[in-house]
Amino acid sequence: MNFKINKDTKNILLHLSGGSDSALLLYLTCKYITENNMKTTINPVTMVDEENPHNVKFVKKIIKLMKHFFVDVRLKSSKFEYGTKKQYNDNKRELLKNKIRKHLLSGKYDLTLNAITSLPGVDELSKNIEMMKESKTRGAPIATEDRNKTLDKDEGPTFNKEFNCYHQRPFHNYDKKDIAKLYKEYNLMSSLFNITQSCVAGEKETKKGTIACKKCYWCLEKYWAFGLYDFEYK
Repeated sequence: MNFKINKDTKNILLHLSGGSDSALLLYLTCKYITENNMKTTINPVTMVDEENPHNVKFVKKIIKLMKHFFVDVRLKSSKFEYGTKKQYNDNKRELLKNKIRKHLLSGKYDLTLNAITSLPGVDELSKNIEMMKESKTRGAPIATEDRNKTLDKDEGPTFNKEFNCYHQRPFHNYDKKDIAKLYKEYNLMSSLFNITQSCVAGEKETKKGTIACKKCYWCLEKYWAFGLYDFEYK
């Protein structure tokens, strides 16, 4: 993929959820910085549901693996921002903005990176009735976002005057199947993929974050793309 970062970028704020999309974006960012010998610091920020905080351990594993892959990269430990599931369901986008705002207002970041992807097309959703149903119920926040795969969205970088930094969404025109292709292209299935968690179900359904529920939208989308749920790659 054609992913580039301005050579003058000193500090990056990267949204790292613990899922396969943001984990891949962190990998590509570390790879680009290393290959271009850039003195850039990556600062991950992670949103955590207080009622289901298991993505914390996956984020830590992802960062550890990146430091193993890219020994010279300036990669800090993730900053964890906490909220409740009710807050996420009411307005995930606004919650994220408010949690990130305090970091951006510090003025030290040149670039923010977000791994948001496009949704599967309507034709694909229509073939997967359960996934379509979940996208409108349990996955309600995604139904209100502009995430149709149109291939003409602005991936950035775009300048934000309020925070005096650039914002970039490298996967804005990619859906999860495109992400799956990149995992295979970069040979990351047996290393990075298996330490990502997409499932957002509660503690009971996931046995405290140790299995996938196989019912929530995020599980169904991951299976649609990879043919696998969390933890299933052998």
